[in-house]
Amino acid sequence: MGLLQLGGAFAAADLEAYFKELGLPVPAIEVVPVSGGDPSPAKDSRWEMTLDVEVLGAIVPAAKLTLFIAPNNADGLLDLVEAALHGGADQPTVLSMSWGAAESDWGELELQLVSDAFQAAVADVLADRTAQAIAMFRAA
Repeated sequence: MGLLQLGGAFAAADLEAYFKELGLPVPAIEVVPVSGGDPSPAKDSRWEMTLDVEVLGAIVPAAKLTLFIAPNNADGLLDLVEAALHGGADQPTVLSMSWGAAESDWGELELQLVSDAFQAAVADVLADRTAQAIAMFRAA
């Protein structure tokens, strides 16, 4: 499962306490920095990123979580979507992104670029019957 994150880091101590309380192991987490995204724990840890890991790790305890982290700006968002949709051999089959703003708050160009990236990913899957489809969930 892949988590798309813009900026910040997760709080490892919070994860350890949370999963200990649940009696579950802390999920295996692979961090993939995108376009200079800084996943350093010394950086501003975000409660939302930590919460995302907690929720997915509790729902699917055996899942390997891949955190794609990019800078929190329009270019970072586009690069993040592109990297997550074209992750190579270890491509997660489920992607989740809880960050966002209403589309009416986006610039027209950013909205079109992100929409084009998702449409291109669908076209890639349809063109290659051996390709694996990706489920994408986004909170609004």
